[in-house]
Amino acid sequence: MKAPSSLTFVQAAAVFSLGVATAAVGQYLLTQQPSKPQRQAQALPIAAPSSSPVEVDALSAEQFSRICSFFGEEGFDKIQHAFVIVIGLGGVGSHAAHMLARSGVRHLRLIDFDNVTLSSLNRHAVATRADVGLSKAQVLKQRLLEIVPQANIEALPVMFEEAVADQLLAGPLVSLYDSNPAYILDCIDDVTTKVALLAAASAKGLKVITATSAGGKADPTRIHIGSLQDSVRDNLATKIRYFLKKKNVDASTITTVYSSEKSRCKLLPLDADQVDNPNQFGNVENFRIRVIPVLGTMPTLTWWSLDCDMALSTS
Repeated sequence: MKAPSSLTFVQAAAVFSLGVATAAVGQYLLTQQPSKPQRQAQALPIAAPSSSPVEVDALSAEQFSRICSFFGEEGFDKIQHAFVIVIGLGGVGSHAAHMLARSGVRHLRLIDFDNVTLSSLNRHAVATRADVGLSKAQVLKQRLLEIVPQANIEALPVMFEEAVADQLLAGPLVSLYDSNPAYILDCIDDVTTKVALLAAASAKGLKVITATSAGGKADPTRIHIGSLQDSVRDNLATKIRYFLKKKNVDASTITTVYSSEKSRCKLLPLDADQVDNPNQFGNVENFRIRVIPVLGTMPTLTWWSLDCDMALSTS
């Protein structure tokens, strides 16, 4: 799964984060005799006490020491000062943002209008049952700040639309970071919204990476990073190319992470209530209602791959 030469360091870090972490193996739990109680480890504080700026710098240096060693000080400095926008914070986007933060990206803008649902917990990076019903953007921001307290994270619980593209794709609020996003990660699962984002980013000359569908797929060896024009066996990519062509956007200029595996599942049918009252079940008007079964590890692997690729590109 070789990244194209045109990709930069942020892409590599993104792909690195995405691919290394999740090839989950199920285990059978063997019945065992109760073991003797063992001495408990000393309890640690939930959060580090307040520290001076010097102590904070030392803690941060230790936290990211292995990432810094991998990319070198100059490369890691570029990662830390990169500004990345992640749009769509479900099974794909939450993992992308999560691992970017853990890899040292200090400024993220998280955009998603939706709330955490119980059925999304099988693939979300950090959400718990206590978060069901809360804003995906706010939940993710809170968790990431617990991991990297010095990060600058903007959480925008809004839907991406062409009318607000200028505001949502603008530079960061904190001026000591890059004025333009190093990358925009498109983790949206709605065709119309994806096309609007990709067209807006293309018109502004911004680097964008799009994820296509991981639903119904399970083979991590079929994940690829390449041109949207070259993605195969992906119905979502086919639809995106069709509508981008109508907007005179060249699909070959857009990087995508996709799976060439043939889908193992079909869209789930609507139940009787959904057939009779479809408007009551969509998140917003004209959004899809039918869903496809998802193996939770596939969205994770998809964007960990992308995170690695972005990191290498940015550094």
